[in-house]
Amino acid sequence: MADNKNKHDDDPGYTIANMDVDGIKGHNDRKYDRDRSRINGMRISRSERRAMIKGAYAALLPSLLFVVVGFLVAIGLLYLFYFINK
Repeated sequence: MADNKNKHDDDPGYTIANMDVDGIKGHNDRKYDRDRSRINGMRISRSERRAMIKGAYAALLPSLLFVVVGFLVAIGLLYLFYFINK
């Protein structure tokens, strides 16, 4: 067998940092179940999944509206003060 010419003397041959990245598909194939109707080991139907998504949106909608109304009030006040001081 020939010697490897690319072998470096200062390379110990092991990895210092963990190269596993969570969230990459195929990172850990056991996590990604082929049956997409399973969430945390529970089988849910399509209507149950839609109800969960609808509930999540319903829970987030008031805070989103609060932020949008806050921005509109701030823009309205800035617009009002601009024309008052003009």
